[in-house]
Amino acid sequence: MSRGARNGRGAVAVIVALFAGVFLLRWGDSRTMDAIAVLYVIPVALVAARFGVWAGASAAALASGLTIAWNVLDDGGLGITGIGIRLAVFLVIGVIVGLLADRVGQEAQERQRLLAVSQRISRRGDQARQLQVLVGRLSRAATPQEVAEAYTSEGLRLLGASRGAVYLLEPGETAMRRVAAHRPRVAGGTWEIVPLTASAPMTEVLRTGAPQYLGTVEELREAYPHLAGECIDAGDQAWVAMPLSGSQGAMGVLTAAYPIPQGFGSTSRETLTLVAFRVSDALERSRLLEETNQERTRAEQSEQRTALLADVATVLAGSLEAAERMQRLLDRLIPAFAEFATVELVNGSRLETLAAVHADPALLPSLRDLSAADGWDSWGIREVLRHRRASLLTDMPDNSPTQELTRIGTCASPGDVRPRSLIALPLKARESLIGILVLGRTRPDWQFTQADLMLAELIAGRASLALDNAQLYERQRDVAARLQRALLPAELPTAPGVSAAAHYQSGGAAIDVGGDWYDLIKLSEDRVGIVLGDVVGSGIVAAATMGRLRSAVAALAPDALGPADLLQRVDRFADAADGARLATAICADFEPATGCLRYACAGHPPPVLISETGTARLLYGGRGAPLATAPGRSRSQDEVVIDRTATLICYSDGLIERRGQDVDSRLGQLLEAATQLAGLELVKLCEGLLAQMIGDDPLDDDVALLCLRLERIPTMRFHEVLPAAAGYLSALRGRLRRWADGIGLDQNQTADLLLAIGEACANTIEHAYRNGRPPGSVDVRVEHDPVGAVVVRISDTGRWRVCHEPIAFRGRGLALMRAAMDSVEVDSTQTGTTVTMRTTIGATRPSQGGIDAFHP
Repeated sequence: MSRGARNGRGAVAVIVALFAGVFLLRWGDSRTMDAIAVLYVIPVALVAARFGVWAGASAAALASGLTIAWNVLDDGGLGITGIGIRLAVFLVIGVIVGLLADRVGQEAQERQRLLAVSQRISRRGDQARQLQVLVGRLSRAATPQEVAEAYTSEGLRLLGASRGAVYLLEPGETAMRRVAAHRPRVAGGTWEIVPLTASAPMTEVLRTGAPQYLGTVEELREAYPHLAGECIDAGDQAWVAMPLSGSQGAMGVLTAAYPIPQGFGSTSRETLTLVAFRVSDALERSRLLEETNQERTRAEQSEQRTALLADVATVLAGSLEAAERMQRLLDRLIPAFAEFATVELVNGSRLETLAAVHADPALLPSLRDLSAADGWDSWGIREVLRHRRASLLTDMPDNSPTQELTRIGTCASPGDVRPRSLIALPLKARESLIGILVLGRTRPDWQFTQADLMLAELIAGRASLALDNAQLYERQRDVAARLQRALLPAELPTAPGVSAAAHYQSGGAAIDVGGDWYDLIKLSEDRVGIVLGDVVGSGIVAAATMGRLRSAVAALAPDALGPADLLQRVDRFADAADGARLATAICADFEPATGCLRYACAGHPPPVLISETGTARLLYGGRGAPLATAPGRSRSQDEVVIDRTATLICYSDGLIERRGQDVDSRLGQLLEAATQLAGLELVKLCEGLLAQMIGDDPLDDDVALLCLRLERIPTMRFHEVLPAAAGYLSALRGRLRRWADGIGLDQNQTADLLLAIGEACANTIEHAYRNGRPPGSVDVRVEHDPVGAVVVRISDTGRWRVCHEPIAFRGRGLALMRAAMDSVEVDSTQTGTTVTMRTTIGATRPSQGGIDAFHP
């Protein structure tokens, strides 16, 4: 029974009770009949007010009838006037009150209607706002998951449902997966995945394409009896399932459950259809957006992989050292491709870390300790070593080798370098395993994929080739360096008046060892040869050529008449030697007894001479073309005589040549540096020159540096062995003159000495090695004893001819020697002849004539 019906019956009962009460009052006290009769106005008015004007008129008629009947029964008469008055009063009251009641009722009904309309408008406004919120949330959803969550948070509120979910078809279209739910049902199963063969409202919607409306428990029990108990236990009284469809067909189903029965009228169904349409539209758009993003991501990843491979090729080609190449490779891979990486070299059954990088530099020591502790076993790296196949590990557990490292105190904390995903790749060259590339990611949400593995294999292929080439280069470089070190003098020879320090510096990792060399050669007891050269090219060939040239110079120097003659001889050798053409060199010899330094350059930078006062200058004399560029052409030489001491600096062009800098400017810098460092000892002088001229700049070429401290030491003895050829006598006379000046002989004494020695040597050259005897040598010894006598001994190993009669213009040598010296003795044997001559400084010699001949 409705509330309105109950209220109407109550009003009728009240009115009847009022009529009965008035009647009883009238019955009990007839004397107040007229007064009591007037009381009928009250129920008449109430009836009129409650039920309207017709009810009021009827009540007035009833009241009039009751009063008339009572009058008739009470006093047996009928007063027309009284009856008319009462009837008129009752009718007027009933009609007026009824009209007023009708008026008031109509106004109340209008107010109720307006209130209902306002409530409906308010409800529709709330729904519109909720729909607007839902549409806004759906428009911002970028993925199907976000679309489903928008429905379960905003759509269910719009529908007034207590629970709901969104199910989407799986790729195989054999089941639906719940992607979002509000208060998901847990009793009797999780309903995470629903097979399409199951009997449920969701599957029925997909099969028929029509919504499922279940407004009461009875309807659910009739359609799906096996689900009724579970749904009732969850507190549901009504259910609905709506299809989600797009341009490509069915996509899924959305559901809603209500705590009270639902009629699902046209308005409700329109709202449900609208919500399902909006969700379907957003779902299809999100899928298209997701596919577009995936395509864009794949394209970007492809571009990134291509760029990464290009960068890898660039960094691997940028260095020749194996460790530097691999370090540059790992620097490029971290953190773009992995969070840590190492390159392990295979050394028998062990792995040795060649290069390592971690995105967090503080963890790099832990990463290196991991390899040092042989901690790769639990990560399957040994499997790569055994089977030589790439390995991909994902979703790795928390335990790791770092726990053991922590126990022994070599790692900061467990998991510092623990990977969650790992790729290990073999580095192979010429069918041999030379190393392993290890790449790791530590974040659980950043796992390596098969695509990453394919890219890593391409990188490993390039790294293998680069590592193999670098190792080959290093082996060749090591051989060349050893060869060069073996060919350079281990120690420079010592000689009176000459001290030396040398330094050789390779051009760096990007340059092969070159052909620079230096040497000191003892030409005689009182003469030292100096040489520094540079062979064109690099590597083993240049080092071998340098060794051949150095040996040739050492062999030819003792017989050479001087630096220029030595270079001419080396020219002929270089012209026939592969790789020696265009080599440059500086050759010099120094006589401590006379302080004479003679030098000649073959296309080489000029040496630097620092005087005793500390002034540095370049020696530009004696210049010529590089070796073997003009065989047979005579070369020039120059000489300087030092007073007491001087410093000579010889160097290769690697010291002064720099890209973008003028050579003359660099030579000026060298002079300034030499002047500043003039007072240092030779080793410090070498180090200082290298520091100022090179510093930390990378070298473009090798540098050979030879610093010599030259000292003039007058000596009482002169000794030289020269070939028995007239061409050597001129140089011998020049050296003897300087020696004589050094010991204090005057001009006349020096002339007599030179005359006698020249004649004796000329006789030996002419007569000692005749008649088919092989050419020999002449040994010249001159001594100045403490009492002032000069003793000369000239020896040979030949045999003189017998001469009994003088020949015109010949045979006067012995007479000239006796005229120039105090005494002359000739001692001739089967093994050679020795001429001994003596003179006293300042003595007067008697004139001696005659021509003597001697025989063996």
